Amino acid sequence: MNPLTSIIWVNHNSYRFINLTLESLEGALNIDYSPVELIVIDNGSTDGSFEYLKNYIELRKPSDMKVKIIRLNKNIGFTAAVNIGYASRSKDAKYVVLLNNDAVPYPESLATLIEVMEQNPGLGAVQGIIVSQSNPEIIDTAGGFLSELLTSHMAYRGMPRQTVKKGFYITYADGSYAVYSIDALKKSLKNDKKIFYDFAYGYFDDDFIGLKLWNRGFKIASLPIVAAKHHRGSTFGKVKPLQIYLGFRGLIALSHISNSRLKGLVSLLALRSFSPVACYGIPAKECKQLIYSQYKAYLMGRRMGKILSILGEDIDLYRAPIVRIPLHLAIPYLVLIRKLHEYVDKKIVKLVEELQVDF
Repeated sequence: MNPLTSIIWVNHNSYRFINLTLESLEGALNIDYSPVELIVIDNGSTDGSFEYLKNYIELRKPSDMKVKIIRLNKNIGFTAAVNIGYASRSKDAKYVVLLNNDAVPYPESLATLIEVMEQNPGLGAVQGIIVSQSNPEIIDTAGGFLSELLTSHMAYRGMPRQTVKKGFYITYADGSYAVYSIDALKKSLKNDKKIFYDFAYGYFDDDFIGLKLWNRGFKIASLPIVAAKHHRGSTFGKVKPLQIYLGFRGLIALSHISNSRLKGLVSLLALRSFSPVACYGIPAKECKQLIYSQYKAYLMGRRMGKILSILGEDIDLYRAPIVRIPLHLAIPYLVLIRKLHEYVDKKIVKLVEELQVDF
């Protein structure tokens, strides 16, 4: 008999892309795996999407699937909402799936991912190939990698889906659709009742979990199967000050608790962010918002990092597969961010050759 698996699915004011949200929900309801439970958390929606989705579930829910629907009074952030879903899971669940409401899983994907985890108990998390919603022949991500500058990069993004032919290890599984071993999470995280810190809100989640799993001795892998379609950015919409703030805050916090040999240079990214270079081509009003968001993120990131360090969350970055950057390139890349991403993307392709594994 297959192990019980819990799928956590968070919604917040999704009416503006309700068709995509329904497709994601339909994918979760029709997943070709049993036993499975779906835990739907509505994060204080005020646009009518909760009522719409609740009615949809009541009409389409399979008779053999247990569905839990939890509505929150207000938006408490993605990480805290996931924690509520995690705490609400059946105690017999062996695996937990994080599925974004803008990601559409393929029916047979979960069975394959679980089968590989069952056969490889050293795996703490897995994902498959996530393809673009607008063009399923193109990869959205085949897994996440961190560089020594703590920048996040999506493996094979923009490449044909046929590019990935073997499984390989990654720094972290992408939060759009990933499977985690609950036992590995309990052994790797300080709080066995939560996956994330509530105060993280967002953008300090999948990469942090990945590093914690690697630090505890578990591996994370990407499998050569197309697992889901994803419309990246739907949840937050277009880039906004909040999104910039959360991403930069997480970067600064991670630099505080990690031992990257380039961690001192991460703070220099802040100086670049506060300079006129960061506002090139941006209207003055938006530039002011951008600089303020990043200034605030820098201060709060340092505070968050100190709190995490006090809580014993220091991380050995080199326990995980990461992209190393020579010092003589790291400094100029602080200014030439696009060049940094181009360099790391090329290094990832070579690194994957060393990290390939047959499952």
